[in-house]
Amino acid sequence: MYFPAKQKGTTPGQTASILVGGSVIFAIWIVVTTSLNAPHQTANLQLMIVLLSGIATALLCGLLSESQRRAQRELDLAAKQAKLEATNLLLEESKQRAEQASAAKSLFLANMSHELKTPLNAIIGFSEVIKNQTMDPAGAKNSAEYAEGILSSGHHLSELIGNILDISKLEAGKMSLDEGVIEIAALVKASVVRLSQRGRQKRITLETDLPEEAPLIRGDELKLRQVLLNLLSNAVKFTPEGGRVTIRFELARNGEPVIAISDTGIGMSPDEITVALEPFGQVDNGLAKLYEGTGIGLPLAKRLVELHGGKLAVESVRDAGTTVRVYLPANCVVALPQTAEGNGTPLAAGAAAVKRNDLWRS
Repeated sequence: MYFPAKQKGTTPGQTASILVGGSVIFAIWIVVTTSLNAPHQTANLQLMIVLLSGIATALLCGLLSESQRRAQRELDLAAKQAKLEATNLLLEESKQRAEQASAAKSLFLANMSHELKTPLNAIIGFSEVIKNQTMDPAGAKNSAEYAEGILSSGHHLSELIGNILDISKLEAGKMSLDEGVIEIAALVKASVVRLSQRGRQKRITLETDLPEEAPLIRGDELKLRQVLLNLLSNAVKFTPEGGRVTIRFELARNGEPVIAISDTGIGMSPDEITVALEPFGQVDNGLAKLYEGTGIGLPLAKRLVELHGGKLAVESVRDAGTTVRVYLPANCVVALPQTAEGNGTPLAAGAAAVKRNDLWRS
């Protein structure tokens, strides 16, 4: 009897079908041959047929079971392979992020070297002039100007070092809040006054858009002031001469206090926003290189807002301007400011009307 050989690439199911088919054909051949030669052996033939059928059935079941096990192993191997590929992809992405972070830190240190040397050189230069000049009336007048330059450079240097230390503390999770009750309108106005001189130098109009009765909120006043100063400083820095910077306060429908700072500056693309929000990340678009800075003001503001339980969102269009919104949690609202009778009024979300108040206009 001839049995077809298993062809290359034959599946277990095909092999089982061939074997069972061959067994049945073999059984029929025996029955026919024996019936022709020995009709009296029919009972024995029937028994043989039953035995062959049982063997064929057992063989088929075994092959089908082996086929299922092999298919399951192949599925398991495919799943493991997919998992390994996904893991390799994640590792590759993590490696790229680590390399990008390392490159960003290197670039930050290079830029920081320039940023630190500039005020230090000014302090050293002004000090040497004061030391060497004669103390006549003209010299005394110049000394006052040089002292003002030293003071300004010292404040700038202190601000740079403070930002570096703060971002380091936030990265290490070592910064905490010293919370108190804050009058948000007064905080906004004081922050704008701090930046007014820089605005005047560039003939930029600074505006405030505040409610007639701004709420009292709970938070860390120093850190929220730092957030506003960093955002306003960026807005003034990246806005060309004759531009406009506006800071608004409002309550969202869900009761969240929202501070929005808008400018008519150079703007950013979506990819540049992502870079600007990362610690040590600096946008490299040609225009941004025209302005000095460390590149940590925006990410520092974002981390400080998140420390308060809020979030910071950036919307920007190249060559059109940028709007940065600070969302504080609704539960930080305490009450409206004290009334003439001295009683605080609980704040109803969206109840206060907004009236434009131009703090100053150049």
